[in-house]
Amino acid sequence: MFREEFPFDFTSQMRPSPLPHMHSERAASPLACGSHFLPRALMPALTLEFLPGLYAVHRLPPHEPLPKLPEPPAFSTLSRSADEVSVVCPSDFSLESSQSIGSFLCLRVAGTLDFGLVGILSELTRCLAQASVSVFAVSTFDTDYLLYQQDQHDIAKQALLDAGYTLAEQTSGDHAG
Repeated sequence: MFREEFPFDFTSQMRPSPLPHMHSERAASPLACGSHFLPRALMPALTLEFLPGLYAVHRLPPHEPLPKLPEPPAFSTLSRSADEVSVVCPSDFSLESSQSIGSFLCLRVAGTLDFGLVGILSELTRCLAQASVSVFAVSTFDTDYLLYQQDQHDIAKQALLDAGYTLAEQTSGDHAG
């Protein structure tokens, strides 16, 4: 089906990932990315931090004034398109919106990710998708965040542990890394 909708090959345009500074003692099979190979063992070397509390995703009309967001250290983000404004913020933050979905937990990739790294978000979402965990992904300048429903926590946590990720509670601020 994918090939019928998009009959050209995206992977031929992929460039190799500049990862020589990251090493892993684990032997693993490579993850094929077009004609380039990214060692699978490099992905699970990442630490994922659980942010405290629950989060909500809000939808607002596109032409209304942008809402005030909570102050740090709470994670929040706002995205605007021609069709909508989406806001992610702590569930206990008061925000009037046309639609809202709550009870999300939030994971943060610890540290700052280099823009040249390839496949971090896709590997994380692949891992969770294989466990039937739906995610809402957000990328910032420094790192990636994954939100998933609280009732899927045990499944998500086990899938990430089985894939070799290190899981930690966030210890300070919005980005302890």
